[in-house]
Amino acid sequence: MVLEMVMQGASAFREGDVVPTARHVRWADLEAPWEDLLARHCARFKQDSRVAVPLPKTEELQKRKEENIGLSQKLLRGRMDAEAAAAEHGGGEKGAWRAAFAFESGGVATSWTLVDVEKQELLIKIQHRDGNLIGAEMRAVQAAEGVLDREYLLVQYQWIEEKGTDGTRGLLWMSASALLMITVMLVHLGRSALLEEKPPRQRVSTKSE
Repeated sequence: MVLEMVMQGASAFREGDVVPTARHVRWADLEAPWEDLLARHCARFKQDSRVAVPLPKTEELQKRKEENIGLSQKLLRGRMDAEAAAAEHGGGEKGAWRAAFAFESGGVATSWTLVDVEKQELLIKIQHRDGNLIGAEMRAVQAAEGVLDREYLLVQYQWIEEKGTDGTRGLLWMSASALLMITVMLVHLGRSALLEEKPPRQRVSTKSE
C-alpha cells in the first residue's frame, strides 16, 4: 500500500504541467475520431486558461464518410441522413457541434455536449486531488466575445481542488506509523517466544559427593 501511494505521488502532476488532452467532435451526421491536441491547446495542471481548438473541416469529414461507404449507399442515404441529423442536433448548418474531451489518455473524460461554436464556448471544470485528476464536467456557456470564428472551438479550462481528509502525506504518515507499530509488536512477540523456549539453567552444586 505504501509503495503504491509513493508511486502515485511520483506520477502526480505539478502546477503548470501539460495534461494530455484529446477531443472528439461530431457535426450533423459527420464524426471525427479522437484526436490528441497540441500542447498549446491542452489543459495545464491547476492553471485556468482559455484556448481556441481548431475544428476539422466539414468537407473533409464528408469526404471521409463517402470513402467509407459504397456509392449506392451514398446516393440512397446521403441527403436524407444529413437533413435528419441536422434537425436532431439543432441545425448543423448554424454551427452546432457535439464535442467530448478526455484527459490522461482517457483516464478522465467528459460527456457529449452540444455547442454552437458561433455563439457559445465550452466550460470544462476539472477536479483534482493530490496532483491527480479525479473527474471532469463540461457545459456550453454564452461566449463573452459575441460572434466567434466557426472554425475554432473556444474552450475554458477551470481547475477545482477536492480536499481530502489529510491528503497523500497524511496517508503515508499513517501507513508508516502502522508499519512501525507492527514491527515493534513482531519484535516483542519474537523475544517473548525466545524466552519461553529457553530451558532453565541447571544449578551447579559446589559440594563434593
